[in-house]
Amino acid sequence: MSRQTIVLEKLRQSTPAIVTFFVVIILWEYLIGTLKIFPEYLVPTPTAIISAAMKYSVTYWLHHVQVTVTESLMGFALGSLVGLTSSIVITYSSLVRRILFPYLVVSQVVPKVAVAPLIVLWFGFGILPKIVISALMAFFPVVVATSTGLIDIETSLINLTRSFGATKWQTFVKIRFPNSLKYMMTGMKLAIMSSFIGAIVGEFVASSEGLGYVVLIAEISLNAPAMFISLGLMIVIGIVLYNVVEFSSKKLIPWGIAVELQVTE
Repeated sequence: MSRQTIVLEKLRQSTPAIVTFFVVIILWEYLIGTLKIFPEYLVPTPTAIISAAMKYSVTYWLHHVQVTVTESLMGFALGSLVGLTSSIVITYSSLVRRILFPYLVVSQVVPKVAVAPLIVLWFGFGILPKIVISALMAFFPVVVATSTGLIDIETSLINLTRSFGATKWQTFVKIRFPNSLKYMMTGMKLAIMSSFIGAIVGEFVASSEGLGYVVLIAEISLNAPAMFISLGLMIVIGIVLYNVVEFSSKKLIPWGIAVELQVTE
């Protein structure tokens, strides 16, 4: 299949979503701008949002986007690294697994919004607490998914490798790690979204820059258009980050795409 055919097929599949988007925008403009079903200071029209966006410089938006994306990526990297390391330890030590898993579950029960003020108190008001919160959000999906992939292997296959005298390291490299890739990438898809949410949560608690900060300032000044712009940028960033990880997944493990999509959906 040629590249042009693939592009056309993707456009065809995306057509319903694109058409729906423009229909919603037109209805939004008509219902708010013409029929006035809601006051515009509460729900601004798309044209009002675009007009408000143009009052700010491109540099202004790029700066806040860069801050939030940097926090998200650094938190994602840290959370993934710790998650991968922990999953390996959990796989090879049943004692550690029994000790850690209850605490991992408890860590997810406590809302990060409630813990965020403590993290800010411990790590200060710079970029570090946002990275820590982002990493905490990314950690759990990675460690659970990867450890599942490392453990969920047919016993007969493991016994076969042992019968040939394979060491634990050889079994890990040849069997466990390749098997865990599709699970790991599924976890990372969830982790990248969670890390982005964590960065925004950290900015809500204490920050002087970033999209979360822009939303807070817009709320204080009752600037609904600026809030909608920030939310729109968050959606775009989230979609881009997710698709980057998904693209990496397809390149890294093309044989595991079908299984991965079933797990994700």
